[in-house]
Amino acid sequence: VDIEPVKRVNGAYGHLAGDEVRRTIAATLRQQLGDADVLGRYGGEEFVVLVPGAGPADACAVAEKLREQVGAQTVHTDDGRLNVTVSVGVAVLPGHGRELFELLASADLALYRAKRLGRDRVCLAPSGPCPSDPRAGYPYPCGHARVHLPAARRAEGVRRQGHPRPRHTGV
Repeated sequence: VDIEPVKRVNGAYGHLAGDEVRRTIAATLRQQLGDADVLGRYGGEEFVVLVPGAGPADACAVAEKLREQVGAQTVHTDDGRLNVTVSVGVAVLPGHGRELFELLASADLALYRAKRLGRDRVCLAPSGPCPSDPRAGYPYPCGHARVHLPAARRAEGVRRQGHPRPRHTGV
């Protein structure tokens, strides 16, 4: 789940307003999830949601509900009211990966697709390996099932070995 447009909020209203946007959206996401579901902050403006046992249709329905609720939310800051949206990339076991790294990479592919298609939408990851032709529209060309994250994404919390770095985020 990627919050849009936090970078513009930071630039126009300051980082405290951006922090308030993240806190408000995190609370909105938490309210929409079930007791068994897990929410965690993954990067600057990104969150990861784990919905145990959900297949593609159920995961997309949860993602769509989250997208709608965030879009309906107004964030109150010292500088006024802000409305934000989210784009969501969805990946499920085992069709989009068998390990956490593969699942996160597949969800990331779907997230970038949602952004390219206009933002404020949900996209399901493609099944199977990503195309090896970069002109196919996927940001990570690879030619086999292991999806490669660029160095910038690794710096946001994924080590070179492909294992998520534990982070305390305060949300």
